[in-house]
Amino acid sequence: MVYAYLLLLIGTIFLFRFVFKSDKFQKQQVIYIILSAIIPWIANFLYLFDLSPFPGIDSIAFAITGVLLSLSVFRYQLFELVPMAKKILFSTMNIGFIILDQNDLVVEANPISKEMFGINFSMGTDFKQYFASNPSAVIPLLKEINGKIQIELKNLFPIKWLEISISQISDPDQKTSKGKLLVIYDITERKLYEKKLIEAQINITAILENTDDIIVYIDRDQKLVFFNNAYAKTMLEVFKIDVKEGMSAVSFLSEEDRSWWTENNQRAINGDRFKMEYSKMIDDKEKFFEVSFNPILVSGQLIGVSEFTKDITERKLSEKKLQEKVAELERLNNVMIGRELKMIELKKEIGDKDQTE
Repeated sequence: MVYAYLLLLIGTIFLFRFVFKSDKFQKQQVIYIILSAIIPWIANFLYLFDLSPFPGIDSIAFAITGVLLSLSVFRYQLFELVPMAKKILFSTMNIGFIILDQNDLVVEANPISKEMFGINFSMGTDFKQYFASNPSAVIPLLKEINGKIQIELKNLFPIKWLEISISQISDPDQKTSKGKLLVIYDITERKLYEKKLIEAQINITAILENTDDIIVYIDRDQKLVFFNNAYAKTMLEVFKIDVKEGMSAVSFLSEEDRSWWTENNQRAINGDRFKMEYSKMIDDKEKFFEVSFNPILVSGQLIGVSEFTKDITERKLSEKKLQEKVAELERLNNVMIGRELKMIELKKEIGDKDQTE
């Protein structure tokens, strides 16, 4: 008897230690086991010391123990690891889950879904009632059978964007719908990033298309990846070519021009960042351009070259006129200096003549 009680005591101690270390799902299972272990202890104690209020108490105690163990096994799935893992996953993961029945009543909702919607869902309540002030956010959602929808929760501050996947929960024969499973992802950061990206693209496009400067991106094979309207307009006016993405940026040039552009593009592809001046006769007029060559790097790899071409003809003409004026002033200055020198020599001659007389 001592040996039997010692084993029971050791087992009970282990159970008590386990219940204090376990999570809430395991505690429900272990508490029933502890109760089922304590009841026989009490009944046996009463029996041994002849304190039983009625005969057969030990048999009744063992019957109660069997009931408690049955509850632990069948209701709380004592020996099933998967249901326990599902509950833990359902409660702790950062993806929202909401289960609705066929009448759109909330059957289950994990904590993160409540946080995403900013709503403390009560089980058994109508899902639609939480969106009375914002019906447009939920009506399209509940009409979906299977699919994906994005909703904007304008009632929250800051505004949230959620992406919700809707799946029907059906019985095994797939004929009757038992409800819906909503899987919710918070995509607010992605939406804000997309908004900023679109704004940046609009601003960049506005800058690129509203400048008179020619902007071209080419790949390592000198094929056009991107170009602005100024480039397309210039190519049409000068070369009568309607340029398209993927075309060679140098094939339609003269041999001399092709050689100049290819040499400088290759230099940029090799990693140099520099500026060059370029001149060309257009409509019997010489035009001057300043071209900036910039290597394009992605993840440390050179994938192409950006060319920014600015028309500097007016500046060049102004510089030329200024140089001509400077040269004219120098010439006049030299003439004036020559006259001064002659006057000095003439005065000196007159002075020497007077002294001789």
